[in-house]
Amino acid sequence: MGLHFQKEKILMAVATKNIETREGTLDRIKSQLISRKNEILAVSSSSIKSRLSANDNGEAKDEIDLANASSEHWLNTIQYNKRNGELAQIDKALDKIQEGMYGICEECEEPIPEKRLHVRPFATMCVECQEDREKSSRPFIVRSISEEDATLDTTEEKVI
Repeated sequence: MGLHFQKEKILMAVATKNIETREGTLDRIKSQLISRKNEILAVSSSSIKSRLSANDNGEAKDEIDLANASSEHWLNTIQYNKRNGELAQIDKALDKIQEGMYGICEECEEPIPEKRLHVRPFATMCVECQEDREKSSRPFIVRSISEEDATLDTTEEKVI
């Protein structure tokens, strides 16, 4: 009876240590996500202030200035969209931490390895499921040869 009790005590200690380790890991990841979110918001705020001050300049612009302003605006829009996408992923990860569902693959519902979460803290799928999704979303080429051209060595390619 003493051996059984010691065995249960050891199992409880291991389980408690795993829970404490997981909670510590979640706290570190949560801090990392919040820090990245604040960083993105600061960059966005600075970018907006910069654009507003550039627009207030009011100088007459020639074609080169307008082309430069247009390409700069285009690049700023791309960066803005990228930051917004990352913010949405961060918010989703923070919500999952709050709900107790963080680190569970959305496809297979298996735990996402901690190494992956440390590298990509807003990952929603394990590596295998993510690779499967990426493979299935890639366009592939269909080659077709018309009967008339069958004697010739021509093909028509369509991306699907």
